[in-house]
Amino acid sequence: ANGEYQNQNGQTECKKCSPGKYQDAAKSTKCKLCDFGYWDDRSGSNACKECSTGRYGDEQGRKTTCKSCDKGLYQDNNRQTSCLKCHKGRYQGALAKDDCIDCGKGKYNDMLGQPECTKDCKCGYYCDIGSLSSYGSGPCGEGFYCPEGTKTRLPIVDTSSTNRGQEGLDDSNEPNDNPTRYCSVRPCPDGFACEHGVADSFLKWKTPAACKSSMSRC
Repeated sequence: ANGEYQNQNGQTECKKCSPGKYQDAAKSTKCKLCDFGYWDDRSGSNACKECSTGRYGDEQGRKTTCKSCDKGLYQDNNRQTSCLKCHKGRYQGALAKDDCIDCGKGKYNDMLGQPECTKDCKCGYYCDIGSLSSYGSGPCGEGFYCPEGTKTRLPIVDTSSTNRGQEGLDDSNEPNDNPTRYCSVRPCPDGFACEHGVADSFLKWKTPAACKSSMSRC
């Protein structure tokens, strides 16, 4: 019968195939090994079990459940012999998974097969979910500032009513303790102080004496 064999003459009954083997034909003298991507922990099987999603089988005759895909890997098909690396912008921190997870806002992943997204988006840029590089979705944009790793674009409050940056403004009114602002990538605007002369790093309002009467803003 199926799932059985007999390799000796004159016997009154057949033997059952052992775990890791099967037989799908009658009158057989031996059993077959479960193929790659399959396994079986039963005796007398006429077919082996498939490796499920999130797992793989890289050997024949496997008697126990298929191996789990490691962290940073996944497998979304059955009967597979290996796992796949998570794509850039994604990660997987658990075992035996059939998919990866997009990096959250403010984070990015520029490598394959990662178990987590730990890299912060670059200052002045905004990373939406699934970002592949530190530049994410692009510059923070006019009217906003983006600290490193921010999960949202933060609006710059309109300060025109306070005459910030105007010549002759008293030092006591200068908002030097105001949170740092951030410009998109372009030459440093008038009235701002930027590292290396470009708006590519955190910046603060200049002192009154250094500001111009006509001040550009992010």
